[in-house]
Amino acid sequence: MTLDIPNIKFREYQAQTLSSFISQNHNHSVPHLFLQGYESTGKTYTITKFFACNPQLTSVTLRPEESVTWKLLIQSMARSIQYKLCDLYPTRRVQLRTNLDPLSVEEPFHLINFLTKMFTILSNESRQIFIIFDGLDTLQDIDATLLLKFLKLNELLSHQFDNFKLKMIYLIRDANFIARYSCLLYTSPSPRDTR
Repeated sequence: MTLDIPNIKFREYQAQTLSSFISQNHNHSVPHLFLQGYESTGKTYTITKFFACNPQLTSVTLRPEESVTWKLLIQSMARSIQYKLCDLYPTRRVQLRTNLDPLSVEEPFHLINFLTKMFTILSNESRQIFIIFDGLDTLQDIDATLLLKFLKLNELLSHQFDNFKLKMIYLIRDANFIARYSCLLYTSPSPRDTR
């Protein structure tokens, strides 16, 4: 099934580009999508309209600048996914909220455990969840390895669960944000490696 492309005046190319990277089939959607543009270039508006036009896609939006710290951002992520799953599966609401407190998620490791427990409860279900970080570069107290932890999160969970896939969309204003991570993302060959 193809996705609907919203009719957004002067932003048609942005919506068309999104439809190239986002699909209902989790095998055709990229695990991490970075959208960079200056403030007021329509990133948030376009992605909001895109997901509103395609209600069959499950998404949660996080605004890191409201979280202030990375710890609160991780808790917000856990809480948003929990609430979304409770809305989607109302018969499992009690199970999804029992012994699963998003405020106990204080580290990325706790987030993995939290999501593992939720996805185990819903082991008979299948879903792709898009997590939109609207302005990840605006987080005031950003850990130098936070982006790397988010990049690894999807990989760690996909080995455990075939039925739930997390897809991250990062809306970034500062073009230098990714450049800060480039030395951490690129691994040069070892001097001993002569291949």
